[in-house]
Amino acid sequence: MFSECTYDEMLEKLGEKSEEILAAIRRQELLLGRIKKYCERLIATKSYIGKCDMRRNAEFVYYINRTNSEYDNRAELQELSRRWLKYMPFSRRYFEIPRGGDSYSWGFSLGMQYVEEFGIEIKPPIEFMASRLCIHSAFKSEGKGKFTARHMDFMSDYASQNGYAVCGGAFGNLACSVIEDGKVTGYFEAWLPVSH
Repeated sequence: MFSECTYDEMLEKLGEKSEEILAAIRRQELLLGRIKKYCERLIATKSYIGKCDMRRNAEFVYYINRTNSEYDNRAELQELSRRWLKYMPFSRRYFEIPRGGDSYSWGFSLGMQYVEEFGIEIKPPIEFMASRLCIHSAFKSEGKGKFTARHMDFMSDYASQNGYAVCGGAFGNLACSVIEDGKVTGYFEAWLPVSH
C-alpha cells in the first residue's frame, strides 16, 4: 500500500475500506435486532395458539411465487427471488388465503424497516400491504404438507361471535418449522381483516 499508490490514493483506499467495514457493522446490527425480535415473536406465537384479539397489522411488502403446490416459474419471479436471497435473514415466509377459499398462496414478505434500509422498489410483482383492522391469532400445522385454509376457521368463528364482518382474505407468516413428536410442525401467525 505504501509503495504502490500515491498519498491521495492511499487516503481514498482507506476511506473505501472504512465504508466497507461500516456497512458490515450495520448488517450485523440489523441481524442482531432481527434475531432478538424473532425470538420474541416465536415465544409470543407459541403461547398464542388458538387465541384471538383485535389488532392492526404492521405494513409490509410481499410477493407470491406459489399457489397451493404449484410454483410460478416466470422469469420475472425467478429473478426477483434471486435478488431477494440477500434479504433472506430479514424476510419471512408469507401466505395468503382468499376469502371463503380453500386454496392458498405462498411467497415472501419484508417489513417496512427493511424495505427502507435496503432501498427496495415497490412495484409488481412486489405488493404493498397497508395496515388494517384484523383478527390476530396463531395456529400450528402438524405433518409435512398438511397446511390448509381450514386451520383458520376458528378466526372466522370468532368474527361471527363478536359481531365483526370479514372483509378480506387471511394472510400471515410462517414463524418457524420444527420437529415435534417426529413430525414437521409449522407455527404460523395469522391475520384476518374485519370491519365492525
